[in-house]
Order: sequence, then structure tokens, then C-alpha cells
Amino acid sequence: MKPLSFIRLFLVFTALALSIQPSHAYAERSAGASPVMARKPHQFLQRYLDFSEKDLMKMEKGKVVVKLFEKGGVENEVGAFGVVRVDIPKEVLIKQFRDIETFTASDAVKQIGKFSNPPCREDLQTLTVDEKDIRDLKKCKPGHCKMKIDTAAMKRFQTEVDWSSPDYREHVTTLMRQILFDYVTDYLKRGNAALGEYHDQEQPLRIADVFQEIVQNSPYLAEYVPELLTYIRDFPHGDLPGVESFLYWSKEEVGLKPVINVFHVFMYTREQGEGEEVFIATKQIYASHYFEGFLSFTAFVDEVGGDNPTASYLMYLNRSRFDQLKGALKGVIVTLAKGKVRKGVKKYFREVRERLKADLILE
Repeated sequence: MKPLSFIRLFLVFTALALSIQPSHAYAERSAGASPVMARKPHQFLQRYLDFSEKDLMKMEKGKVVVKLFEKGGVENEVGAFGVVRVDIPKEVLIKQFRDIETFTASDAVKQIGKFSNPPCREDLQTLTVDEKDIRDLKKCKPGHCKMKIDTAAMKRFQTEVDWSSPDYREHVTTLMRQILFDYVTDYLKRGNAALGEYHDQEQPLRIADVFQEIVQNSPYLAEYVPELLTYIRDFPHGDLPGVESFLYWSKEEVGLKPVINVFHVFMYTREQGEGEEVFIATKQIYASHYFEGFLSFTAFVDEVGGDNPTASYLMYLNRSRFDQLKGALKGVIVTLAKGKVRKGVKKYFREVRERLKADLILE
């Protein structure tokens, strides 16, 4: 089970052409708040994620509450949110995220590796390129490629790989590792300016633009933890005490093809009253298939203003933007996607909660 991208596994077949209608997630209620709604994070959930008093009461009883939401006019972007009340020390979550290779273990994650600081080529030594992708890379041309890369990478695969050699597969894998290593190294130096473009379709796609649009569609992040959002957008040119970050790559079975991903994880701890709050953001900086952009946000916060000062809440939110597909089955896809996403979020929380509790028992 992979907390950072678990929901993605449920979305690919059904949500690539997703066009969920906009909800009232960003509208504030005019009615007076109940005692439950006057508490934090309850106010935030009501204001930005359309939580009703019934939702909040359900959350207080220890049940997982899931919300799906969408930004009007963006057919291929979907958001999912879940929250559950927990009774686990926050440092347990940070500890498990640091060991990302173990924390993300699942049947779907075929390969994974955490980049060193600074990255080295050996960090990608276990990455392999699937046979289908190798065949596709051989035929890649700008605007017509079944793998998400830019024109420069396409030319390198055409000119630097000896396709007549019996070991051309190894050459492709070696070059892919080198390209990803160079990409990550450049990103750590220049941030979003190094994200480049995908040239797999006729219209080039700037990865930094997609990330910026996802952030703009997530006003709740700017409200809840603006300093972290600013740090992520300005990386590596800012400074934020209490934050640590790392990059990792993975190869996952998603849909019809395995997806090679590169993620940047930001873990931020800030003081809040007499306690601490933990925020973890995961930013996708590369995906070989399906995903144009991805940003997830995990928050572990205490209750403020309630009767139980020891109560804590684990919240998980992600926004994913997919390749757009067209077809007569689009309406059916929407219905299937909504059901699968909701079930996926609930399963995610059940498994994460159990994993955190197990870690606590072992200590």
C-alpha cells in the first residue's frame, strides 16, 4: 500500500478522462457555526472542503470521511480528500516517511529508490525500463510518442542507442537512468525552471505550468500552511526552519503500463500552541505515463478549541491531473471513478492507521 499515490492506482482506468462537476467546496456557509464547527481543524474543513456538521460528527466518532471535489473547467484534474481521528504520536509518521521505500511497499510498486543527498547515479541502479516502453522509445518522435519525454531525450534515444546491438535493451535502460539523474540534479539546482516539457503529444506541456495550476486550484493549502506552499514553489531559493526534503523514484504498475515516477517529498514540523503540527507534501516532478501533474498533502494536527486537547486528526489530500482522453463512455467513466476514489481513500486510511499503530507497538 502506497500512501503517497495509493489513490492513483484506482484512477487510471477510470479517471484519465474525468470531468467531475464542480462542488461547493470553496463556498462558505452563511449559517451560524455549531460548537463542533467552531473548533480547529473543523473550521478549515467546513470552509474549504464543504464539511457539514454531520460529516464532522462522523469524524469525531473515528470514522473516515471522504470528499471528492473538482475545479470547474478543468476536465482532467481530480481532487480527493480524507480525514480520520487518530491517537498516534506525530513523530511516528515522520519516521515512517523517512523510510519511504518501506512505507510505500505494495504489490503495485515494482521498483523504488530514494535519492542520496546529493544524488548519485547508483541511486537508479535498480531501475529497469519495461519492454513495451523500450519498443515505444525506438519509434518516438516529437508529438507522437507513447512515453512522456522531451524532444532532446527522444533524440538521445535515437542517436546514442545502438538499436542493432543484441544488448540494446541494456543501452536504453542505462540512458534512461542517466537522463533521470541529470534531470534530478538540475532540478535540485534550479527548481521548477528545470522541470522542462513533455513532447509526447502535438501540444507541448510545460510541467511547471501544470504544477502552478494545481497549486492555484488548491487555495486551502495557502490558507492552512502558506509558508510551506511558498517554500515548495520557490525551492531551492527559500528557507524554512523545520522542513526537510528528499527525492525518490518508483516504478509502479498503473493501468496498462508501468509508470516511472520521480517525487519530491517535503516534511515540515511547526509549533502550534503547546504542541506541533506535521505536514508532508509530495510533488511529482516526472511521470512516464498518464499523469501530467500530482500534488499530495498529508497533515497531522491537533484539535484546538475542543474538549479533548489530546485529539489528533490525520488528513490526506491530493490533486492529480491526467492525460485527457475522449470518447462516448466519458459519462460512465466519471461514475466509476467517483466510486473507486472514495473506496480507495477509505482503504488508504485504514491501512495507514494500522501501519502507524503497528510501528508504535514495536517501539
